[in-house]
Amino acid sequence: MQQLWAQVLDITPESIGLDDIFFRLGGDSIGAMKLVGEARKKGVQLSVADLFCHPRLAALASLDMSNSASVAEDIAAISLLGPDISTRQVRKEVATNCSVDTSVVEYLYPCSPLQEGSMSLTSKRTSEYIMQSVLELWADVDEDAFRSAWEQVARYTAVLRTRIAHHSKLACCK
Repeated sequence: MQQLWAQVLDITPESIGLDDIFFRLGGDSIGAMKLVGEARKKGVQLSVADLFCHPRLAALASLDMSNSASVAEDIAAISLLGPDISTRQVRKEVATNCSVDTSVVEYLYPCSPLQEGSMSLTSKRTSEYIMQSVLELWADVDEDAFRSAWEQVARYTAVLRTRIAHHSKLACCK
């Protein structure tokens, strides 16, 4: 796990101690997703929720990675919001605010301070932080097959279904 952290954080493995915390070494949510990808290439079933729940190297390394994804699904939303918060209610409110069905809200994570700052800037300058890429298809592309393939990729790639939504219970812990 130390080697994976070093690779993702672009630091030497020797500079990472057992008590170090991924996010204090420069890791962020994007780095967490990269770490999960690199871990899975090595056969380690790590999830982003595992990292958020166990950000200290020793704690993360001691997890049973053979079934971490299923365990993370059960605890991810609850553990990050805190014991006094109704996960069901927050999930329902976020779904309503995003105009989606509650069943499609898979996880709820608090934003990092950097993400909160970006959200704040975006709300003040709505057109400056938007990027749209348009893909022009060749005339001989089967649009139905392309759409079906894209939907399948999105179904299996959580980051493609990710959205950041404001909710007072999801504010970053100070």
